[in-house]
Amino acid sequence: MTQDESEIFNLLSKTGPLRAVQIHKTLHMGFHRLYPAISRLRKQDFIQGRKQFPNQLVYERTGLKPPL
Repeated sequence: MTQDESEIFNLLSKTGPLRAVQIHKTLHMGFHRLYPAISRLRKQDFIQGRKQFPNQLVYERTGLKPPL
């Protein structure tokens, strides 16, 4: 797991579900680093995207924990 991925995973662990814009503003991470890290975390099933009313995609942890 890269540093960007671990920062996103730890933030979602502490705060709960967040939108990509909220993750971007909290971590001060550029979108060119944010979206690839989110994509890798989703492929590894550590986080999932869920649609919320009104059509907002929210990312949340799945319950799986990365290996130490």
